[in-house]
Amino acid sequence: MPDLELYYFVDSETGVALARSATQGARAPLRVLVDVGAESGRTGVRDAATAGDLAVLVREAPGLLLAGVAGYEGVRPNQRDEATVTAVDEHCRSTLTVFRDLTSLFETTQPLFSMGGSAFPDRVIRALAHAIDHDGALPMVPVLRSGCYVTHDHGTYDHVSPLPELKAALTVRAVVLSTPEPGHAVVGAGKRELPYDAGLPVLVAARDPLGVPRPAATATAARIYDHHLVLTGVRDVHVGDEVDLGISHPCSAFDRWPDITVVDSEDDVHDVWHPRFR
Repeated sequence: MPDLELYYFVDSETGVALARSATQGARAPLRVLVDVGAESGRTGVRDAATAGDLAVLVREAPGLLLAGVAGYEGVRPNQRDEATVTAVDEHCRSTLTVFRDLTSLFETTQPLFSMGGSAFPDRVIRALAHAIDHDGALPMVPVLRSGCYVTHDHGTYDHVSPLPELKAALTVRAVVLSTPEPGHAVVGAGKRELPYDAGLPVLVAARDPLGVPRPAATATAARIYDHHLVLTGVRDVHVGDEVDLGISHPCSAFDRWPDITVVDSEDDVHDVWHPRFR
């Protein structure tokens, strides 16, 4: 595939060496983005000087092509308090500073500036606009890696998103297996089927075994097990009913389901997606 372009994040000399060894004999170069991180965060260099040293190493390495700079401001908590937003803005500025410093070293006429984090795309755009206003048109292709826009959610991103017009489009459908006590119900879906790292699911809708909606149904997820979810505060939910569960953090749903059914507002199936998330 001669037209295939692969991009690789690097934040260490070892990473450059590994990338170099992996590309020996390859027809096309591996395009490298210098990864800029945040203090106490995840991957990425912590200062501009290290970024510059890595950029020089990439340029000197056969099979590698210095193609831009990347960051991940989403490492911050998904909340909009002043301290978090200030930290996000600082990360965006420091990543842009590294990009600006490396402009003369890039080996492509269209270097990438990429940031990711579904909670803060507006802050990335704001930082870019500020940079362009002060520095003129930087030679860059901006790429936002905010994957949540694909489906949104009923939890963490719904609470923090700057885009109120987004609507959650991903639910998990399960069957009510038991109502062992008044006000309690057990659903046949758990940690293996439902995201739970950013909050338990919420009840979106319920219908009886014949598909008739139960508009008065209410319940709150209280506990989750491997293949079961316990609902409390249950009203008008019965054994055999189907429930649609809204989830928090879509990423953790895409890696659980090899097939995702796409339906319209009438619940008619239009397509089946086959995520390749791993």
